[in-house]
Amino acid sequence: MELSGFENEWEGLTSGEKTMFQKCVRIMLKKTFIVYDKGEEEKKEYFFISKHSDLFSRYLSPIGYDVLVDRDNKVIMFQNTVSAGESSKMQINRCNLSLADSIVLCVLFTIYSDRVRQGSLAESIIISITDLRFQFEKYKVQDRFEKKRELSETIKKLERYNLIEMNGKLGEADTKIKIFPSIQFALDANEFHLFAEQAEKRMFTKDLQSRDIDLENEDGEVFDDTDE
Repeated sequence: MELSGFENEWEGLTSGEKTMFQKCVRIMLKKTFIVYDKGEEEKKEYFFISKHSDLFSRYLSPIGYDVLVDRDNKVIMFQNTVSAGESSKMQINRCNLSLADSIVLCVLFTIYSDRVRQGSLAESIIISITDLRFQFEKYKVQDRFEKKRELSETIKKLERYNLIEMNGKLGEADTKIKIFPSIQFALDANEFHLFAEQAEKRMFTKDLQSRDIDLENEDGEVFDDTDE
């Protein structure tokens, strides 16, 4: 980092811009993603960081971060520039997801990707709770979220990082979830491939079980499909 370069550019900012810079740094350290489509305040933050992205990167580089601006998706994010072997302490800000968090993240990413492939031009994708639960059933993970509490906690965590936004309460029929484009940058590729492989195995197992059930009548007797 060229400290003198940062100081020179910093001194060129107005008092209001310095305040905005400090605010944006705190928000990014807390949320990781800034999403243009979230609201009016986020639009202001997006434009300000985009304009001064080099200044943000120079300021944050000593703690192992670079600031990336994806103008196609209108998302600003941190990139960790420290390799795992350099300093474990520098990795401490990374969020550890539970199994439930990872499952929901993968399912939401799948929904988002499918809608984009189908030609949706919206920057964010809006789904219902029913849509989400349908996908749980599709991937045979619905049993994991029979209790509303676990799903609610996961949604709150993903909201915290500007990946989604829920409008309404989880138990209400008209509740919607907005999936932000930032979700495509939050998912580790290896994690998603593992989820897809496990989901495929679950679907295959369930299919075999359903075929076994179809061969039995209501009394549990196996049908004889041979000619007498």
